[in-house]
Formats: sequence, C-alpha cells, structure tokens
Amino acid sequence: MKIFLTGILLMIAVAAHSQTVNASYINPMNVGSDYTFVRLGTQTNYFGGFMHNINKNDFGNGDDFTIFTYDYRDMVFKTYGTAQFHFIGGNVGIGTFYPEVKLEVKGTIRSNTSLEVTNPNNASASVRLDWQNDVARIRMGGNNPGAGYGLLIQGPQDASLMRIKGVGVGIGTDDPLHKLQVIGDARIQGSTLSVGQSTLGVDNTQGSSSGNVEANRPFTIRRHSGNTESMNMYVQDAAAYFTYLNDESFSKIHFRLINTDTEAGGGANANDSYVMSLKGDKDGGAVSIGMAPTPAGFKLSVDGKAIMEEVVVQLTSTWPDYVFDQSYDLTPLEDLKTTIQKQGHLPNIPSAAEVAEKGVSLGEMNAKLLEKIEELTLHIIKLNDDVKQQQKEIEALKSAINNK
Repeated sequence: MKIFLTGILLMIAVAAHSQTVNASYINPMNVGSDYTFVRLGTQTNYFGGFMHNINKNDFGNGDDFTIFTYDYRDMVFKTYGTAQFHFIGGNVGIGTFYPEVKLEVKGTIRSNTSLEVTNPNNASASVRLDWQNDVARIRMGGNNPGAGYGLLIQGPQDASLMRIKGVGVGIGTDDPLHKLQVIGDARIQGSTLSVGQSTLGVDNTQGSSSGNVEANRPFTIRRHSGNTESMNMYVQDAAAYFTYLNDESFSKIHFRLINTDTEAGGGANANDSYVMSLKGDKDGGAVSIGMAPTPAGFKLSVDGKAIMEEVVVQLTSTWPDYVFDQSYDLTPLEDLKTTIQKQGHLPNIPSAAEVAEKGVSLGEMNAKLLEKIEELTLHIIKLNDDVKQQQKEIEALKSAINNK
C-alpha cells in the first residue's frame, strides 16, 4: 500500500510540475490527525483528489488511501488511452462506460479459485462455482436461512424451470419429493431410458372416465416428435388401459423375449421369440401366441398346446335339434353305407385332408357330431321299433303253430 501511495504522489508531483494536470489550483491539506489530502481544480471548484485517511470513519475504516471526485463526477481509469474502469453512481464498470449494477463486466471473468455469491440476508449461506478434484461443481452450502433451500433456475418472466432441493431435482415443482420429479409434459429423445433397479412412476392426477386417451394424461412413448405413432398407458376407474396409436390402416403390438445367453454355452441357448402379438385393423383385433400368424377371419391363434379347465363355445349357428323334427329327411342306412364306401367319411363331416389343411372348428364340429349322434339315435329307435314288431310277429307265428 505504501509503495502504491508513493507512486501516486510522485505521479501527482510530476504531473503538476510538467503542467499536464488540467488544474489551475492544487490544494494540499493536512487536517490534524484525521486525514491528509490533495485536491485538484480551481480555488472555487474542485473536481477530485487523493487522500490518506488516518482514522476518519466517513472515508474508510482507518489508514486508507482514497481517490475521490466532487459534484457527482465519474471516475475513469485508462490504459493506452482506452477506458478500462468506470466508476459511476456507486457502480463499477469494466469494459463499459455505463454500469447498471454494482459491478458490470463486458468481457470474460477468470478466477483460478472460485466465484461465490452470499445470501444478502445471511452471509454464511452461499452458492459457489469452483473445482473439486478436477471436476467443475456448483455448490450450495452454509447455514440457514437460505442455505438449505436449494437452487432455483428460472426462465423469462421469472418462470420456474428447475429446482434442486433436498433429495432431488424438480421440474415444474419447487418441492421435489424424489430424485427426479416432473410435473407437466416431458419428452426424452434418445436411444435408451434406463431406470436400473428403481421404479419409474407416473402420477395420473387428472384422469377422467371419458375414455379419451389424452384426457386421461397417459404415460406416452412416441416414435416421432408428433403424435402420429405413440404408445399410451394410464389407470382409470379401477382399470389399466394400454393403447397404441398410429396413422396407418392397421397396428400391431408385439410382446417379445430376447435371451442372449452370454453366461452359459457361449450363446448356445440364445433365442429371440415373440411371445404374443396383437393386431388391429378395420375388421377388428386378433391375438397370436407363439409366433403363430393369425389367419384371416380368426381372432386367436396359438402355435403350440393350450391347457384350460373349461371352454365355452357360443355358436351363432343353429344347434342340431332340427334332426328330431318330423320333417327331417333322415338318410336311410343303405344310402349312408354307400356314401361311406364312396367318400371314406360320414356325410357333412370334413375329411382328414380338410382337417389337416383348415383345422377343426370346435363349435361347428361338436354340432355336426351331435347331428350324427341324433341321426344314429333315430336309426336305433327305428331298429328297436322294427325288432319289437318282428318279435310280435314271431310270437304270433309261435302261437299259431302251437294251436294246430
């Protein structure tokens, strides 16, 4: 400080001796033990000066060197004719003539330690930008009030964009309760969203029973930036809804299992299989299980065996009670024999070749089998009637022979 002060006073002396100071009057003063100063200007108009403040609290906290101006004049420091520092109205400008805040810098600020801003209501709470172990960090710390309230990032018109507080990060909320909590729409555009061993939760807080997907605020995965192809999931009225939306004439949902088998056998057991596929088009939906393609006209296809305790088939066709109608044309046994010998199967029953090609309709086949059983029953009834009639005739013949 003494070296700097000596240099300043020497500069003033040289300037005064060489008449390069724009002042017609230099007024050195020694005000007792409080301060000593040199004022520059005229006898009636001082424009600035230098002071060694010894113990006057009005000009510092004691033993200070002060440069001052009069009549609200600005103070400018220049190098090579270019203004570098500009003091105006209590503000300091670096690289600018018109600082609008306490310190305004036009250019780059560099620090090899840290930048720190303290809470104006509590100097022990601060936010700091620095480095730790070669990692750049933003640190909020200190003691309350203010230290534990986190970091708020705002946008235009002071709109809250993100809040880092306590246990996590909040987007659309100032009070996050999880590591990441988002209130509002969110879009992730990338190759992978990994949740690890945690839970990905979506709160459906604005659901309705309207049946409209968008109105129920679903969890949505989109293929493109628009909504031409998306998958939606939401929960409403004790039911879970899963929808797939696209702008094509058909849609499919595949449930797929991929086993890379990297742990045993060098991939010997690796497989890629479709467990189930759902298909929808203008004719309705269809389900296939085990990669079995669903043939046209069918709603369910299974490639493999199926086991169940009960199957109920509801037919839309006529159940074969018509066989017992008096007008039913029962095929005589002789004609039936001829048909079997010629075709190798019962009439109105598909052949083995047809079954191999088209399969068997359980409902239709049960109805046809019941038709044959009922026809067989009618034949048995007729044979029984014939046997009874023949027995009567035999008894009559026996009686006639015995009475001779």
